[in-house]
Amino acid sequence: MQFINKYKSFLALLALLLLFWLNFNLACFSHFHIDEKGQIVVHAHPYAKAEEAHNAASQHAHTSGEYTYLASIYSALTTFILCLFLIALLMQVLPKLGRIDTCRINAGDIFRNAILRRGPPVTFQSI
Repeated sequence: MQFINKYKSFLALLALLLLFWLNFNLACFSHFHIDEKGQIVVHAHPYAKAEEAHNAASQHAHTSGEYTYLASIYSALTTFILCLFLIALLMQVLPKLGRIDTCRINAGDIFRNAILRRGPPVTFQSI
């Protein structure tokens, strides 16, 4: 049990760090390019913003393969973080499922007063 708690803590910390890094990267390094087809491509990765501000000729460019690579990395990291959260959730929930006692719930016991005050059902017949 001690090992599982350490493992859950590690997974939660790793997922939070990756999520923080993705959001920081998106907030600080998000930029756009216009590709060869005239489409606007927005993505985020670390680069030297100071050099671009001083020298317009130093703007970095990407090939279409790099756009695909950056998109696949972002998608893979997002999927990985989602899987980490699901695994941590399952590790939290599954041990508790074995301790649930199944019992039969009788609606009459729950709503006993309401059921006793009700009249018998009536059938309407048309002649």
